[in-house]
Amino acid sequence: MTRLFDVGKIGLTCDAVVHSTEKRKDGEVKVIVLTLRVQPFDAKLATALHPDVRTTLFKLSHPDPHPHLARVNFSLGVPRQALEIYATPETAKATMRLDHVKVTGIYARTEKGVTGYACVLKATFGPVSDKELGFVEAWRNGMKFVSFDEAEPSADFQDEEPDDEDDDQPELPVAEFETDVNGQPLELATAADRVNRPLHSHQRRRGAKKATKKGRR
Repeated sequence: MTRLFDVGKIGLTCDAVVHSTEKRKDGEVKVIVLTLRVQPFDAKLATALHPDVRTTLFKLSHPDPHPHLARVNFSLGVPRQALEIYATPETAKATMRLDHVKVTGIYARTEKGVTGYACVLKATFGPVSDKELGFVEAWRNGMKFVSFDEAEPSADFQDEEPDDEDDDQPELPVAEFETDVNGQPLELATAADRVNRPLHSHQRRRGAKKATKKGRR
């Protein structure tokens, strides 16, 4: 079983509640996307999330953060989770259980005037009952304490691949000298394509210079 955090009752602040849709085997389903934040996010919690997260964010010999990091995105391939949510760390009985929650967009960031990191993630689940909707709205801008477990297998998500893409991160453009005139990466072009492909402007200039030198000879 793969848990998001290997410790129980993590304090999570809900920064946003967004209505969305999610594609599943039987079509699109209305879902809720929560933006959840763990802050402060120390070396102990980083280890509980994943050992590689701890080594990336903190010094090996001391639990101090690396001073040169501002934000780090993590792709951890987390399976859908079941969240047991408690009002306080001492509460014995969970107030709410959210099942088959998709966890994506995990990143750690620093904040001006605040020591250490915050860990932010998106939690998507649904369809949502009236009780669950009221609960997460009451959670918004507040803190609850959450334990994670891997959700039981479900036919609705049988063919789903874990997805840790962060929608806030723009795609970087491919470098100019690594594409053909149609904008396709050179490594995807066939040998024939490379022979027949029109030259870039910088290639034409280079060819013109060579022709000029031959003419002078």
